[in-house]
Amino acid sequence: MVSNVRDRNIDSSRREDSRKGQVDRCEVINVRPHVAPYPDDKDFNTVDVQLIDRPRVNGKPLTIKYVKLNSLQRYHGRFQGEPWNARIGDMVYIYWLAEREALVLGLCTSVEQEPVCRSQADAHHQEYVFKLSPWEEPKQNDDHNYVEFPDPKHPECYKWWPKTRDSLWIFDCLEGHNTPSCCAQACNSLDDHQSSTCFKNFSDISPTSIDLPRRFKFLHRCGSFWYYDDDGTIHIAGKVSGDLKNQEIFYPSGKILLENVVDSCSAILDDDGDIKLNPLKTVYIDGDLNISGACTHGSCSCEGEFVALDGVAGGQTLCGGTEEDEELTLCGTSDASKGCVKVDADLKCTGNAQLPTVCGDDQVDGELTLCGTSDASKGQVTIDADLECNGDLCTQIKAAIKAYCDTLYAASGGSVTNGDSHDHSGGDGAQIDHGGLGGLSDDDHSQYAKLTGRSGGQTIQGGTGSGDDLILESTSNATKGTVCVGPGNGKIFIGEDPYDTTNAVAGWGFQRYTDGSLYTAWKTITGGKIYLRCGAGAETGYARTFLQITPSTGACYFLDNVSALSFTDRTPGYNGDALAEIKQITNNARGGISHKTLPAFARAKFTDPATGQETEGRNIGNMVSILTKAVQQLTEKLEAAEKKIVELEARL
Repeated sequence: MVSNVRDRNIDSSRREDSRKGQVDRCEVINVRPHVAPYPDDKDFNTVDVQLIDRPRVNGKPLTIKYVKLNSLQRYHGRFQGEPWNARIGDMVYIYWLAEREALVLGLCTSVEQEPVCRSQADAHHQEYVFKLSPWEEPKQNDDHNYVEFPDPKHPECYKWWPKTRDSLWIFDCLEGHNTPSCCAQACNSLDDHQSSTCFKNFSDISPTSIDLPRRFKFLHRCGSFWYYDDDGTIHIAGKVSGDLKNQEIFYPSGKILLENVVDSCSAILDDDGDIKLNPLKTVYIDGDLNISGACTHGSCSCEGEFVALDGVAGGQTLCGGTEEDEELTLCGTSDASKGCVKVDADLKCTGNAQLPTVCGDDQVDGELTLCGTSDASKGQVTIDADLECNGDLCTQIKAAIKAYCDTLYAASGGSVTNGDSHDHSGGDGAQIDHGGLGGLSDDDHSQYAKLTGRSGGQTIQGGTGSGDDLILESTSNATKGTVCVGPGNGKIFIGEDPYDTTNAVAGWGFQRYTDGSLYTAWKTITGGKIYLRCGAGAETGYARTFLQITPSTGACYFLDNVSALSFTDRTPGYNGDALAEIKQITNNARGGISHKTLPAFARAKFTDPATGQETEGRNIGNMVSILTKAVQQLTEKLEAAEKKIVELEARL
């Protein structure tokens, strides 16, 4: 015990001098962040710590605490900088400036706080990683030391690979959440991250197998993305649950594609400036449309509603109104003079048409010409109303018609006379029995389908225009019956005959045999595939592909679960070391089996119909063979162990 004040001061100074300049390991027990301006808040991001290597008294560790220690800052200025302080539970190095004054130098690693793994690092190259996660309070042991730290969750991370110069900025990283250590397949390259929102920058030597070198890409967790390519291509795509819904692509040539994948339609701005819709759809314009150049188009909604000045195949009917006794007025001009209406064709009137005075000319013997068409044939002018004529026109028309008819028909006593002129005098059809006509069984009308069949077969077509349909119904009644196609032991096909070995075009057919068997046959062009598709609700019938068949190999690819009462396996046996192979299998970042780590015997490659990319999969049959071998190996080990146990028991 020190007996006087002088000696006590000397002793205190010696202790202070002995601690000054030393470095100790401590753990943070409290944090005092700076949240308001001085002097309201006098804590400048200081921390309270306790010594880790501290003496024990009566078997219990002596608590030695130091409060309000400042931390060494990397960048700092007045109300600016990168504030940093350790968190509760962190192990830190502190440098003693005096006995009770110390400076936090930085963090140190420990078994309890293991650093993040850098799976591609070696002695020469190490990835740069900056990983942030929300803090969760660690747990203390009986000595009040922090020894149990929760795994980081929902991390945000920046990473740069020096070997490839690729870089990544990812938010709420799913792979880092599922694999907190970021080891193995969790974060080897940019291709390992396909499920989280992130920015990706691919270098010119990027090893990517999914994207392209020198691509800059933004990927959203829903699957939507945009990217810029080195050739100038810009691609923007919208996805929902991984399914592509729409996309816009800007090509280096200047071409722009805007596509609605759901409705299978697109708009293309070609390299030459043309705008094309595929397939043709309705364009709604809510406003004025100004066309400075020529306008050339096919059918549109205007047809059948407006008169085409150049004429329409089949002729046109122009009506003035829709109500009874409404009128149609034709004017040569909108000027007050009204101009002149010229009809350059024969004028045919039906009904009680009363025409106003129409003059073809104002000179003596002038003419009025009406035409049904601008074509050289002149067509026909039809007047669907009564025609009233003044002057000699009516008399002349009647005389001309009578004279012409007299040359065609001759009176008879009720029979068909005058050869091919067929004058059915004496009652016409009432005296003619159709069943009594000769040649009824002759096949003189090949333009009609013959119900009893025709030698050489028949071809029935529904329409003549693009997209016309052929519809077969059992009856015109609202209650439909059955349409029976190909009764008996015949065959039916769509497209081309799939049973014809000389046919090189795709087709699909059914065939029933006399033994009751029913065969369904598909045939594709060489190299083609067969897709079975379906739709539900408002979807089209081919909205979803659920089966893909490769005819050349017979391989089938189902896009979803396959369930059956039983499966028959015809795979070869396996003679390798199954236990050693199975031990190498790991999970990927999405929680599934990493097919790259499977035994080579069980690996399989297939083309994903949804993306068109070659993907590694698992051969279930071969995997069963490996597992069978593994069970046999385990059985041998178990039998050997049991034998050894028996031998040991016998010695007791």
